[in-house]
Parts: sequence; C-alpha cells; structure tokens
Amino acid sequence: MELPLPAMIIGIGGAGARIARVMRHAYNLDTLLISSTANDLAVIDDGESSNYGGDGRKYGCTARVDSVLLDTGVLNPSPYTIRGSLLALEKNIHARLMDYGTFIMVANLAGRNGVAVAPLLAEMIKADDAGRRRLITFAIMPFGFEHDRLFRAGVALKRLSERSDCTIVVDNDSFLANNHNLSPDDCYRIANVMLVEVFRAVMSSDVEGLNMVSAGMGDGVDAAVKDALRMLYSNEPEGVSSAMLYIVEGASAGGVSIGLIDSLVKRMRSMLGRYAEHVMVRVSRWSEERCKEEGGGSNGSDDESVHGVVSIGGTGSSVDGGSSSGGGIGAYGAVLLSGVTGVRKFDSYDPLSILPRECMLDWESSEAELRLNLESFSMLPNLE
Repeated sequence: MELPLPAMIIGIGGAGARIARVMRHAYNLDTLLISSTANDLAVIDDGESSNYGGDGRKYGCTARVDSVLLDTGVLNPSPYTIRGSLLALEKNIHARLMDYGTFIMVANLAGRNGVAVAPLLAEMIKADDAGRRRLITFAIMPFGFEHDRLFRAGVALKRLSERSDCTIVVDNDSFLANNHNLSPDDCYRIANVMLVEVFRAVMSSDVEGLNMVSAGMGDGVDAAVKDALRMLYSNEPEGVSSAMLYIVEGASAGGVSIGLIDSLVKRMRSMLGRYAEHVMVRVSRWSEERCKEEGGGSNGSDDESVHGVVSIGGTGSSVDGGSSSGGGIGAYGAVLLSGVTGVRKFDSYDPLSILPRECMLDWESSEAELRLNLESFSMLPNLE
C-alpha cells in the first residue's frame, strides 16, 4: 500500500496521545493530539521533558505537535457529549487535515475519547477525498470483563474498519486469556511494545485490511511464538491471509539462529495454511535505556488504559509472578501481525451486528449529543 506524503499521526485520548508521541519521534512526523482531558494533551509530562528535551531536539525530531481540547463543559462527559463537542470544531479540525495524504490514528476503544472521536474523525478524513488519502488505524480493544465498554468498542471498531485502509487491532482480553498472571500495567506495556514495532513495520511494508496483533514472551523463541499464536486464535479469526512475525531480543538474549528461523517459518506455514504469506523480520534488541527513552508511566487519564513502553528483557517488571528485578519479561518476545478476513469475537460485542447494513437507517450518522444554549435558539429560523 502506497502512503502519500506528507503524513500525520493522530493520538486520541491519553493512551493515543502517549503512543503517538513515541511514533512521532520514530519517524519525525507531524502529530495531532485530541482529547476532552487537558492532561492528555500536555506535550511535556511524565519525564518526557528529561528524555526528549521537551521538544524532541535530543533526537533531531522537528515535527510539530498540535492539540485540540474538546471542551464539553461537563465533569464526567459521555462519549456522545464528547462527540458533540468534536462536531462543534469540525471546520477547524478539517482545515488542519487538508494538507496531508496519510494519517496514522491511534485510539484506545476502551476509553470514552477513543469511541467518541475515532469513528467520526475517520469519516472526516475519508470524506470527499476521491480515494487519495490513506488512513491507518491502531485500535486497542477492552478487556472482556469491561462489560460497560464492549458494545461501544465493537460499534466503533466496525465503523473504523469500514473507513480505514488498514486497521490493526490489539485485543487486551487475549492477554488476560493467555496470561492470567499479568498485571494490568504489564498488559498495557506489552501492548505498547507491539504497537510501536508494528508501526515501524507498517511504514515499510505492504499491509492492508483488517489485522490482528498478538504477542508472546519467554526464555526461548519457541515459547514466545507459541504464546503469540495462542493469542491470535483466542479471537477465532475466520481465516488468516498473511502473517508477519517479529522476533524481539532482550538484552540477555544470545541471538536467533538461521536454522531456528527456518524451522519457525515451516511450522507457521503448516499451522496457518499454505495460502498465507509469512515474512520473518529480525528486530533490534530492546534495552532498559531504550525503554526509558520511549516513554513510560501513567497517562493521567481517568478512562484510558495503555501507558508506557516496557523493555523486552531489560530490568523492567516481571510478568511471570517472579521478582521484578533482574529478569525482565523474558529473553525473547514475539510480535505477530496477522491479516484476517473477519473477527467474530468483536462482532459479538454488538448485538445488532447480524443486521445487514441496508437495514440500518442511521448507520451513516454517528450518535452525538449537541449542547444548546440561548444563542443557539436565537439562531433558529422563525417558522411562522
């Protein structure tokens, strides 16, 4: 998939803003941050000033960062209220998007800002562009026990996948299903590692359509790949059309032999089917210093999840119930990006997904709650 330049990264909410900053420094791309919480939009926070020099000068990042604060006037706004505030700024936001050909959007659909802003912003990007613009969406899905968020996340993902050229999904619930000893913070950090590595891959590879991201960790490559495949199939994909595997070495790893890589390729081809394309890519080592440089800590938002990037094998937190000092999270990590034709699990989040599109009269219009004041009533036409 060709990605026309210039390109812009869009981070939505606390999680999206934090990950977007890391992506910005990786490719020196202009970035737009959108949230209903002012803390999410602070460019310098959580030690970022000491690591990036505040404006990215340490790494030669000259890309600009803009922000849009959605002032809802409500202490605890619903997604519909946030979406209404976005519609009020639609002309201003559209003007900021006009000069770009490719957009990389990061949204946590477990949060209010993600489900409120991402589908509507995707519609703004793809409206009346005659197919010239490209939209790549990174969507983070909620845990299965977050029942109050599943429906909205499912609907938002369906809208995003229809409007995006490439949709990359991270399912937090699959981490829980395959790693019961994971703490929430460890789960969020692993998700960040996946997103950053997959972002680098998407910018240099031909990736389109709906894709699932899965990960595994272990002292050996075999164990890491096995966990990644288990996470993929916990989503019950109808079919895998392609698979790209990234081996991430920790600081204590001794290197992956060519023979082992060949064995993994043959094994994956046998498991996923002979029509699937498999590309093995060796990823550079992750160190504790790189972990610190690429961000960490809480994002400060009350409803967003993902925060921080963790080292794959540095001296970070342990995910196997052991000590948090010295062992890291395994000598090896495996990040598997799989193109799929459909994911029934996410469709089940929406009880109305069985209805054909032509039977859904209001599908094209996202629900929004608009704020009305006396000035708004004075602008209404006199019908008498």
